[in-house]
Amino acid sequence: MGKHVNDRSPNFHGDDGRFFLVRCFACGGEHGKENWSGAVATGCCAWCGWSPEIVPHERVPDPDEAARRRRDKQLRQVFGG
Repeated sequence: MGKHVNDRSPNFHGDDGRFFLVRCFACGGEHGKENWSGAVATGCCAWCGWSPEIVPHERVPDPDEAARRRRDKQLRQVFGG
């Protein structure tokens, strides 16, 4: 299993390899956010939905981002800023 942001203490893997998410470092920052006790054994964060099966590897480009940037640039030229 590959390393991910939550692959550290106090989170752990059971004897069968199942991941137990005690604190979520994806949404809780440096110290992590305590996971809801009912969700610990699922391996998913009750607050942000993080899961070891759904680990983003790269940013997905937004197809409308370029259009928004062009529009914002035009608005700045017209209205200043």
